Amino acid sequence: MFSLIVCTLGAGTMTLPSVPALTGIITGNILTVFGAVLSVYTGMLLISCAEKTKSDKYEDFAEAAYGKRWAKITSISIIICFLGIIVSYITFIKE
Repeated sequence: MFSLIVCTLGAGTMTLPSVPALTGIITGNILTVFGAVLSVYTGMLLISCAEKTKSDKYEDFAEAAYGKRWAKITSISIIICFLGIIVSYITFIKE
């Protein structure tokens, strides 16, 4: 049952409480806030890329930054990620 929850919610969400448990309350909270700040920063980078490329696709970002080859690699990576999501949902629905 726990593996189904991890597939649905994501491993990061399920392991978040272990950060303060393993590192202490103060260090755990600092690391959690650092992760949140880093997440906001990367979101802002994505917005900046979208504005500069006039697109909202990762493939276009990769092509503008690194060329067509990396745009294809990015597309393949996204397909693999989506296939993993589909498999986890099928597993969840089946059980």
